[in-house]
Amino acid sequence: RYRAYLAVASGTVRCVIGTRAAMYAPVEGPALFLILEDIDYQYADGMMPYAHARGVLRLRARSHDGVFVAMAQARSPISQWECGANHVAQTPVSGFSTSIRPLPSVIKERLPWVRWLNREELGRLGDTTLGARVPHTAVTILSKALESGPVLLSVPHDGIDETLSCAACHRRARCPRCTGPLAGLRQGREESLRPSGQIQSEIQQLQQSCDRCQFELDALALAKEKLLSLGGQLHRDFAPRLNARVSQAVAKATGGKYARVVIDQSLGVRLEDREQGRLVALSDLSNGAIDLVYLIVRLELLELLCDQDGQTRVPVLLDDSFAQLDDLRSARLLAYLRQRDEAGTQVLLFSCHSRERAILEKAGIACHTLQLKTPQRRAANEREGNQNGNPTDRGTDPAADQDGGGAGR
Repeated sequence: RYRAYLAVASGTVRCVIGTRAAMYAPVEGPALFLILEDIDYQYADGMMPYAHARGVLRLRARSHDGVFVAMAQARSPISQWECGANHVAQTPVSGFSTSIRPLPSVIKERLPWVRWLNREELGRLGDTTLGARVPHTAVTILSKALESGPVLLSVPHDGIDETLSCAACHRRARCPRCTGPLAGLRQGREESLRPSGQIQSEIQQLQQSCDRCQFELDALALAKEKLLSLGGQLHRDFAPRLNARVSQAVAKATGGKYARVVIDQSLGVRLEDREQGRLVALSDLSNGAIDLVYLIVRLELLELLCDQDGQTRVPVLLDDSFAQLDDLRSARLLAYLRQRDEAGTQVLLFSCHSRERAILEKAGIACHTLQLKTPQRRAANEREGNQNGNPTDRGTDPAADQDGGGAGR
């Protein structure tokens, strides 16, 4: 490659043909810079600065006062865009280009003679080998063509998947509704025709299938209507009580900042800001306020659904529910949970922090504490107890043992 580079640089070689790397060949003077099939992705360099052979050759043609040509079987989008008039901007690697097309007379002269030897054409010519794989007319044309050069022969499968086409331009006929190809039955082929009884049987089967599908659709529509009706009735029954209970609890937990809560049928929550005098969406509040309100909504909804007889109490488990709350909101929420605890609801609070315990002790709220230790910590305690001659620590603190152990309120 280096010898070729020196030969081009010294002028010994005046024509360079190669792959993408040839765009950097050291040619001089007003040369011709030509690229074939510029739409191929191999012309784009995958390394910085991601140069494209088309842009490099066009830039070099402008720098060397040469000519740039993009040749392809089908014009690329950028070549088509550059052949426009007013919308093309002049850049170092792009700009206005002139379209080069051959003369119609040359195209007509160079294109081969195309003859469609279908059944109608062979019948018109009186070919007696109409049903053969290669009719006699085609054999005659091929034999004559072999005298001047090679021949490429391709015989399509003579099946039953024929389509209709225009007799003038031979373009495939398509349905104006679904744009699918139109197909027709061959004349003179009895095997392509089916008995009318078989067709009627298929029509009846399809009609029965349609009836079953329609029945299922009607059943689904009726179920959807009933569910929406029951959902609306359930919301009308529970919404006033739920709004009143949540509003009272949120007002206490927020220090009276939000006096009223409105919950719609999809459990969307809006709060009335007492200072601004308008309803605000819950999503507009801070993350701590969102967690606080949603927790209260769930607890009050649980109270309405599970405590219909005044005796059924469901325990509440909270896992790090105070992570995004400040100390003031945490204290108010713990006081709210204390009220539920006094009403007979057991509250289990799981946390990896000691802040909630400190708030409870400061407020004088009694609670049972159970400290859960990791296996590594438990093993260390066992080793320490064995060395000191003490019994094995089972992972509970003295306060939990005095209270009887277990995870309590």
